[in-house]
Amino acid sequence: MELLEDIAIPIYLADMVILLSMIYNQNFYQKAISIVKMRFSSHSTGMHPFDIGNNGINIFQDQPVF
Repeated sequence: MELLEDIAIPIYLADMVILLSMIYNQNFYQKAISIVKMRFSSHSTGMHPFDIGNNGINIFQDQPVF
């Protein structure tokens, strides 16, 4: 994936980059989260569904996206 310089430099300099997505499938949107980069940490490289509620963000790491 080729990134423009104005995007690539902040990603390179950041310690952590999180990608939040809305995925459309069969007339339904699902929110998904993935960690692109987290320095000095072992983390999941997959996409996971999540929900934002009154108690904050809930990540459902054991459930597949769709």
